[in-house]
Amino acid sequence: MNHECMPICFWCTKETGKPVMLPEVNGKTPPKKAILNYEPCDECKAMFSQGIHIIGVVDKPLVETMPPIVKDEGVELYPTGSFFVASEPWTEEMLKKNDKADMLEDVLKRKVLMMPEEIVSKIIEEAKDVPAVEMPVMEGDNNECDNH
Repeated sequence: MNHECMPICFWCTKETGKPVMLPEVNGKTPPKKAILNYEPCDECKAMFSQGIHIIGVVDKPLVETMPPIVKDEGVELYPTGSFFVASEPWTEEMLKKNDKADMLEDVLKRKVLMMPEEIVSKIIEEAKDVPAVEMPVMEGDNNECDNH
């Protein structure tokens, strides 16, 4: 028997749209909501399109039934949920600084870079310590030209 399940975005945990029908497995009813894949929702796609999607990964699944995001030549990588979007210049500088410049062309083409979770977490933590820049308040009517 099939049951309705609402797909959830892995990246932001928001509902992604229309429910899908899933079968019972070993007599168990599927959950009402579930992460079914790593495909980003429309909002996340828009965010990721702003730069390079940096993904924190580990080599063991976080939960038993978790599929790898990458499975290639015996290597399996699993996303942790840690991620950020970086600019191309930042990504290029970081790869060159870490002797990974040979990866640059592929990363810029795919717009995705998977890195060990501990590195991604450290970068995210360090970014939290960067003070926000306050923008100056502009006075006057910016729609008029001052021809004095």
